[in-house]
Amino acid sequence: MSSHPSSTIFKGAWDLQFTPWDEADRAEEVKSTSRHRAIGWMRQKIGALNGKKEAIPPIKIASTRSFSDAGDEEKQNEIETKITAPPCACFWLWFNNRSQVQKVLYIIAAIIFVLVMISIIAVIGKEDSSKAASGKNGLTDKNFSFPDFDPLTVPPTSISTPDNFQNPGPSSSPVPTNSPTYQPEKTYVPGKLKTDKFGLSLSDGLDAKIIAFADEKITFGRDGKQSKDRFHKLPDSGATFEDDREDNRGGWIYVSNSNLPDKKGGVGALTFDREGNIIDYEIILKKTSKNCGGGETPWGTWISCEENGDRGRIFQVDAKGQQKAQEISIGRNGGNWNSFAYDTRNETAPRFFVTENQKRGALRRFVPDSPNWEKPSEMLHGSGTTEFLMLFPNSTNDGGIFVWTNDEEASRNNAEMYYPETEGIDVKGPIMYFVSNSIKQLFVLDLDSGTYYNETTNSGFFDGSPEQIEHILSPAQDLVYFTEQGGHDHNSGVHARDRQGRYHTVLESQAYKDTTTGLSFSPNGRFMYVAYQSAGLLFSIWRTDGYTFRAAHLDVEYHNTFFST
Repeated sequence: MSSHPSSTIFKGAWDLQFTPWDEADRAEEVKSTSRHRAIGWMRQKIGALNGKKEAIPPIKIASTRSFSDAGDEEKQNEIETKITAPPCACFWLWFNNRSQVQKVLYIIAAIIFVLVMISIIAVIGKEDSSKAASGKNGLTDKNFSFPDFDPLTVPPTSISTPDNFQNPGPSSSPVPTNSPTYQPEKTYVPGKLKTDKFGLSLSDGLDAKIIAFADEKITFGRDGKQSKDRFHKLPDSGATFEDDREDNRGGWIYVSNSNLPDKKGGVGALTFDREGNIIDYEIILKKTSKNCGGGETPWGTWISCEENGDRGRIFQVDAKGQQKAQEISIGRNGGNWNSFAYDTRNETAPRFFVTENQKRGALRRFVPDSPNWEKPSEMLHGSGTTEFLMLFPNSTNDGGIFVWTNDEEASRNNAEMYYPETEGIDVKGPIMYFVSNSIKQLFVLDLDSGTYYNETTNSGFFDGSPEQIEHILSPAQDLVYFTEQGGHDHNSGVHARDRQGRYHTVLESQAYKDTTTGLSFSPNGRFMYVAYQSAGLLFSIWRTDGYTFRAAHLDVEYHNTFFST
């Protein structure tokens, strides 16, 4: 074992010497005993200085090294030492044993630490003082308000009716990145007619404006200018389309048929900006007669049908007015055409349907010979195969099977017997819906299985058939909306069914007894548009709580029991 000079510390009442152990022994014992030996040695020294070994609970430390006075000649043996020391004395002993350079460095480090802690405490105290002066969350109650939300993504906190009736909704603004998670209360209660406005009885939570009067120019919402064309009389079926033009991103176009006879009919188009302001109106189809129903195409054009005896035609119309309206191949021989729908699930054989409102009006299906999806609008102007519907009812006459035939005369005879005077038509997935006016029946056809059922339209659609509601509604939708044919002594309006099949009157009117038409929703779901035909009024409806309508629309009308022909 190598020898090391002894270290004499605290010469005085109790001088002890510590002889460090050699490296060989350290490697053998360092893991188990070194810490205890060092602590024992320090506490022995401190105990000697304090003279209070007996006053502090002892700690027993076993060591294979001995601690002895300078004159002790005993060999090093294992001893047990009972020592005690207060923590401050331990620190002082440790510090006093450092070199002068080490002591200076430790003192500087301690001073820096203290200064840093004082700075942190000062900053925290300043923030607390500011919050206490301003109120909760550092905002004064007087100036606090929730930021504006973009209604396309997050419900706004509130909506107030603007002074100008052309802009019936809230303005939108980008969603703040630090927006709170505030959710306004939903106040829309379909069927709870509470508000009377402009001749309408509205469900609780709705507001309305008249945005167009027949035969009057339309005032634009942004600058107060007026349209060159006057709003058309006898507004009928309508639809909305997104406006993809560069100068109106986020806006939309509402198109509406005019049911005037003698080549005074046509189609009008109102253009809205993304905030719901009307910024343009023009007639995009002129010199046609009794444009009644129609429908949208999957590529975003409008089909307008003339319900004009045996002389009616069907036109494809560009909602933006950039392409000239053209007559389509279906119905070129003339007819009393009413409405249009499509089934494009199979793009190699898309199918297009048209109803005809007369006793022997056969519902027809057109399949283009060469579908070209690069120029889809051309499909309706080229050659194709036209087939006609035939129904074969069951014994109870509430359903059955159906086929398509190329025998037009046989189909007309079948229509006269089972589905005369067809009007509104719509297709949702594999299911086709159409209404027979004279017998007041809704027909629901499964285009894949070739089966159908029918039910009355006297008191609304889908009585006892909530599964059909589920089929029409997407997961993001709550209600199926539809209009009705009106008449004297009856308050016509807009109605809806929910997922449970419950019936709701969304709005109605005691002032306007005629048919509600042109039901459609803006692409962002914030606005509902509907017209009262004879009165020549077009309404914009919105929810006052700022939420969207979450609506599905079925393009058919039902007949109330009190409707008079």
